[in-house]
Amino acid sequence: MVAPHADQAHLIENIAQYTSIYPAGVIYFLYVIVSSLALGLGMGVLGYWTIRWLKPGLFPQIFGISIAFGGFLVGEAAQSSGYLVATIIGIVFGNHAILFKKWNEHEGFNKFVDEEMHFNEIISDLASVFIFILFGATVNISVLNETLLKGAIIALGVVFIARPIAALAIVPLKKWNWKEYLFISLEGPRGVVPAALAAIPLNIGFMSHDQTLIYWGEIILSATIMTVLISVLLETLWVKPLSKKLLGGKK
Repeated sequence: MVAPHADQAHLIENIAQYTSIYPAGVIYFLYVIVSSLALGLGMGVLGYWTIRWLKPGLFPQIFGISIAFGGFLVGEAAQSSGYLVATIIGIVFGNHAILFKKWNEHEGFNKFVDEEMHFNEIISDLASVFIFILFGATVNISVLNETLLKGAIIALGVVFIARPIAALAIVPLKKWNWKEYLFISLEGPRGVVPAALAAIPLNIGFMSHDQTLIYWGEIILSATIMTVLISVLLETLWVKPLSKKLLGGKK
């Protein structure tokens, strides 16, 4: 919607031929969510049965990586969210004992999941390092200086307002007392996911040569840096005192 001439906007443009731009944006959003869930579930189930059938004993990680990247590419090709498709595949794999409980032969797949998780932890650490390097390299220092105060206000708003409001969703799931709810509300440091997503508007601006999107993309990136720094510093420093005060020291 912001950059209608960007590659990612073609589907919205097609929908907007039959509606105005704002309903088209809502329809596109719903399409992305529903199609990504459907593709992720489908590929997760297909991947589960493929792995059980092939029983990969040598380098099972290759199968996991192939299915994850395959899901991402299929999602992007369908103009859905490749990230969400890959995430849903992971959810299917991680909960296979529940989703496929009618079939009791889980030992082989459990071993596959265990080995894949260990491999993913290593890849995740490497990816996080690269993401933060690129995150820092993309920042315009002059823009960061100009938006320092605004970014700090946004970061404090995320920590003390947005996060507690979002955490209200857990209250009906369990009989949380107010201390447990408060602890969860105040413990949600931002990190690698916001860092990875924050550069998307700026990248789209550069690719589509949209100066407006470049301008706001740099501001979004700067505000995200402040949010990551402040939330990580604050919530790491007070986690132990909060745990003692609200939870009596229990984890």
